[in-house]
Amino acid sequence: MNENFEIFIHNMNDNNNFGNHSKNGSIDRLKQSKYIEINRNVLQMHSLVDEKEGAKKKKSTIFNQQHLDSSMLMRMKTIITRNNCSPLDLIRSHVPIIDWLPKYQWRSYLGPDIIAGITVSILHIPQGIAYSMLAGLDPVHGLYVSFFPVLIYALLGTSPHISVGTFAIASIMLNNIALKMGTINGNHSNDSITMTPNSSLVTANTSTMNTPTTLEVLTSVCILCGIIQITMGLMRLGSLSLILSEQLVSAFSTAVAFHVATSQLSPIFGFTNVTLAKSGPLKLIKTWIILAKHYDTINIHCLIFSIISIAILIVSKELLESKLKNFTSFPLPIDLILVITSIVLSWLFNFNHQFDIQVVKKVPTGLPKPTVPRFDLMPSIFFDSLVLSIICFAVSLSLAKIFAKKHGHHIRPNQELFALGTANIFSSFFMAYPCSAALSRSTLQEKIGGKTQVAGIISSIIILTVLLFLAPFLYHLPKFTLSCIVLVALKSMFLQITDVKIFWLISRLDAAAWIITFLSVVILDIDYGLIIGIISSILVILIKLTLISILAHLVSTEIYLEKDSYNNLLEYPGVKIYRFCSPLFYLNVDSFKEKIIDSLIISNHDYKALILDFGGMPFIDKTGIDVLIEVIKTLQTKQIHTCLANCPHHIIRTLKNANFFTKIQHSKHFCKLYPTIHDAVINHW
Repeated sequence: MNENFEIFIHNMNDNNNFGNHSKNGSIDRLKQSKYIEINRNVLQMHSLVDEKEGAKKKKSTIFNQQHLDSSMLMRMKTIITRNNCSPLDLIRSHVPIIDWLPKYQWRSYLGPDIIAGITVSILHIPQGIAYSMLAGLDPVHGLYVSFFPVLIYALLGTSPHISVGTFAIASIMLNNIALKMGTINGNHSNDSITMTPNSSLVTANTSTMNTPTTLEVLTSVCILCGIIQITMGLMRLGSLSLILSEQLVSAFSTAVAFHVATSQLSPIFGFTNVTLAKSGPLKLIKTWIILAKHYDTINIHCLIFSIISIAILIVSKELLESKLKNFTSFPLPIDLILVITSIVLSWLFNFNHQFDIQVVKKVPTGLPKPTVPRFDLMPSIFFDSLVLSIICFAVSLSLAKIFAKKHGHHIRPNQELFALGTANIFSSFFMAYPCSAALSRSTLQEKIGGKTQVAGIISSIIILTVLLFLAPFLYHLPKFTLSCIVLVALKSMFLQITDVKIFWLISRLDAAAWIITFLSVVILDIDYGLIIGIISSILVILIKLTLISILAHLVSTEIYLEKDSYNNLLEYPGVKIYRFCSPLFYLNVDSFKEKIIDSLIISNHDYKALILDFGGMPFIDKTGIDVLIEVIKTLQTKQIHTCLANCPHHIIRTLKNANFFTKIQHSKHFCKLYPTIHDAVINHW
């Protein structure tokens, strides 16, 4: 490095701006000069790779000859022997509890797991009841979701910390599916429930085959989600959740929070006999208008109790919990306290008859007997089930990864698909609906010190106790209490609206996708909004894949920087330098071709050379190679040379395998390869 360059870098660091250095005189002298100085020979790629390619080709020939005589059967035998995959290993890989339970540290883990299990179960009970009603079912079905899937995930899951069960977003989406199917008694199941002597539940289906009940639809969705998730797991599609980008998940969940909150307004205000808008475009706005028109039917007693309940929840969660942390690690179970208090008050003062406040009423005792979901409904609900299964998996996996990164655990996405899928299939036979991990419960389980999914097993035991013995005590539970719990629990989802500011600072394209997704879900309903959100995210990716930077020379160096980002860079007359840092493939070749042709030919500038910096190109496919050849030949008709610089070896190998150089070698101006941009510039200027 020469002295001038060192001084120049020092000046750059002092000013943080290329426009403030004192090299203007050098630039002016260079502009007047016809030559660019370089203290070495001009290099081309063939001089660097020919010798290495020859050695590699010889080695490859020997390697291929050694393997020509190997049969397919022998290769498979080698792979199986190398992997050493026995039936026991296969079972252990799909049932992780077999692996970690024998290593369980009973003395140090059991205590924290019991405390975490008890604490999470306290949150499971009100959330299970509330989210079940949000899905359009009776409260008991939410308790089933808080019991069966939790046990299955404890056996098959790879995350020690997430808590599966009911989930607000899944519940509101399930309610939309039921409404679209035109179910009987859209707010509840239509199965008559009777009790057997051993307190087990038996269902006598009273629906017709043409008009399903809400329960029939949601159990069918549950088993279909499970089938889809297991299929994805077997096909190793655990990375499929990546199609749901971070901005998409943030915008979608924030917008869905408005749908969930709106669905809770009716119990909070005490509306009765008010028909709300069905699913479809403008559903949310129509619902707000309907509720506003019925302001004169507000139950004042219900509203007052709701305001008091919300205030208690907010004060407890925001103020009391932070102060209690100084005295105990056990969180204040304010949700359960509020539920018990409201049940007692409702029973003492007869809320249902005295104040016309709706209560949960009868909750069946015991466990349901297995019933087979309706498979004839699956063609009608397949797309909705596909979307729901991906969303539930994506949310669960993202939470699992957060805790795994914090504690150093390893998460297997495909096994997570298998675990959630198995949980959904098994639970669908016991009147449950699709499950997912929930942020509030998972965070609580991790914060309280839960070490393994033994906490989930403990939680399931407590839920089972509630189902067997305590369900009748839920009769007098006011519905507004559950709605208040749900509404306050949405706080974290509402706060995600501030994410748009972060996305805006990082990438305005990502922020635009966030805004489009959010508004689409709020205005056009959940399913339409999600589709538009996915499309907008894909468009953002495509736009990013077609970004091309114009480079210019940093004087007295061999460095070329983005022309639009820095000042006092030199752009040589007749030479255009582009940096393309994206893959060149079928999705962006048209944009690539259009930008090159427009800037070099249609612009009518007198260019004589185009230099393409492919240093950041991850891959190129056949369509990209064909378009590159087309661009080179088009420019050659205008006497414009094309050079490729900084090409990674895998790009050069791909070009050779596609006979790229053979196809253009007969043209008048051969496309040359250079190891650096500077070598290409010197050769053409």
